[in-house]
Amino acid sequence: LCYEQGELDAALPWFQRAGIRDSAARILYCLYRCGKLAAFRDQRDIVLAAGEHRSPQVAALLAHHAMNFGGSNDYRFCPQPFDYVYRESLPELCGDAPLRGALLRDIDAAGIEERTQGRLHHGVQSAGHLFQREEDSFQQLAALVRRHFTRYRERFAGADCELIRAFPRELDFESAWYIRMRRGGHLDAHIHEGGWVSGVLYLALPERGASGREGCFELGLHGDNYPLQPGVSPPARVVDIQVGDIVLFPANLFHRTLPFESEAERVCIAFDLKPAAGVS
Repeated sequence: LCYEQGELDAALPWFQRAGIRDSAARILYCLYRCGKLAAFRDQRDIVLAAGEHRSPQVAALLAHHAMNFGGSNDYRFCPQPFDYVYRESLPELCGDAPLRGALLRDIDAAGIEERTQGRLHHGVQSAGHLFQREEDSFQQLAALVRRHFTRYRERFAGADCELIRAFPRELDFESAWYIRMRRGGHLDAHIHEGGWVSGVLYLALPERGASGREGCFELGLHGDNYPLQPGVSPPARVVDIQVGDIVLFPANLFHRTLPFESEAERVCIAFDLKPAAGVS
């Protein structure tokens, strides 16, 4: 509860005692966010020496620390995450494609419960697991996304990182949800701690505006109020998305939606590939 409410100093001793599956990642997170850098580096060294490097959250933290304070990033999950971004256009979701139309209708008419969340501004997110619903449109989409996870694995086969070496054999989803935004909508930079590869596909997009970037999708190494040293410029990449695109990327990359002023609604579906059983 302390962790969820942002009371990280209070949460830290609980994680240190608990010994749960992701305790090491959460201890590192609390120490880094609280500015306890000496203790963070001690814990980092323990994690680096402990064995397999398979936590996207730890990967995001150690990459940020290396960027922020200099030095190497020796965590092997995916040290060069920008090299593992996958973007394709899906004919099944472009223009007047029947599946795109069915998805938009079901999002409007299926009575799916919606919720707000702290990082999402001027928008709503669906509750529950979209790909476990009975509507044929969502089931078709889940099968389509699985095929692209297979292509992702094939594209990067043989890569020297744990992201690919430990890629899940069973292509199952941690979760899936839609996000609808209206004018002024944006989503703050974050990662999905429970996933392996994160993804998003686009059903409707607003006009870009004069900047050419409104409503776009940005990937980077900084987010979630991580401490940032003066003068440090975190690397980031704006993805040139179009309706019908799918983007897959390592779960240790922060991502956000840039604000837009168009009256048109922005609709996307996001999802995470579940890690292999026993991976933490």
